[in-house]
Amino acid sequence: MSKADPTLLQEAINAVQKHGSVTNAAEKLGIPRQTLSGRYNKAKDLGLTAGGPVFSVDQEIAVDAQLKRMAQEK
Repeated sequence: MSKADPTLLQEAINAVQKHGSVTNAAEKLGIPRQTLSGRYNKAKDLGLTAGGPVFSVDQEIAVDAQLKRMAQEK
């Protein structure tokens, strides 16, 4: 899986958490187990956790930019 939609990755993590396993979650979502498994593994590799991100992508970018500016001011 190259560039994966962050929303799909988060949904994979949330579904597995909710349904207890990749197999059960894939069945409930109506998608192939291999598809969900790939998304779930990618999400875990990226450090995503159930419940979703605290910040939106735009907020993450803004926070990251601010932290970099602050680090340069030291």
